[in-house]
Amino acid sequence: MEDKTYNGWKNWETWNVKLWLDNVEGTQRQAENCSTVEDLEELVNEITWTAEASLAQDLITSALNEVDFQEIFDAYNES
Repeated sequence: MEDKTYNGWKNWETWNVKLWLDNVEGTQRQAENCSTVEDLEELVNEITWTAEASLAQDLITSALNEVDFQEIFDAYNES
């Protein structure tokens, strides 16, 4: 099985979402205040999606399906 870990995270997609959440102070605070993994995933979906269907949206969906939201949620709750 191929090792897909990236910078200590499950994979690049998980690391990248966490990086972008932490890149903006307001978004980081919102993520830190999520009370469930589902809330965190909903936040990411809200800041990611546009109303139009497109190739980009399909690619984003594919990448987001690889994100380990539990790992990100746990990281916020450890700090």
